Amino acid sequence: MGATFPDGMSAARVDVRRASTLKPATAAGPLPQPAVPSPPRARPWIKYDQDSAWFDCEPGVRMTLRAPGQGSGTAVTLCESRIAPGARCALHLHHAADETLFVLSGSLTVRCGGELVEAAEGTTVVIPRGTPHLWWNTSAHEARVLAYFTPGGIEDYFVTLARQDPAAHALAARQHDCHLIAGPAWP
Repeated sequence: MGATFPDGMSAARVDVRRASTLKPATAAGPLPQPAVPSPPRARPWIKYDQDSAWFDCEPGVRMTLRAPGQGSGTAVTLCESRIAPGARCALHLHHAADETLFVLSGSLTVRCGGELVEAAEGTTVVIPRGTPHLWWNTSAHEARVLAYFTPGGIEDYFVTLARQDPAAHALAARQHDCHLIAGPAWP
């Protein structure tokens, strides 16, 4: 006859096809379901290429903010960079954000933790938070790279770099989770 449950119903009498459609019932009928408020929906954020302002972020690096985390109301900052041959960033890490690089064209050499990665066109490099990293365009051609930061909010740091004010760089770096690391950076 099958197993017997504590309420005396045997497993042989349970129709499993109907079991998933059964709702709990009381003498007065089905139990009311609590109202669950819907979270506020973010509005789509659209930025067209012709609306992109390019600026010099660091020597040899031009950048545009495709989706600033603070301005778009999302949890990601998306930047596009055009990196001249020989240009590089300083060795740094982010405690609170993951950084993802996607090489659109050209190539970069990326130091991620203790590894060196030759990132050619179409390569994605995911840099987990807390990992020291840097990139360098070791090729003879410009590299185009998309950088995603999650969570977003680092865009103000890049704008500060564009001002070319060294005194403001260190303060902005600390305020925006970009922690510069002193010492030999390459390789």
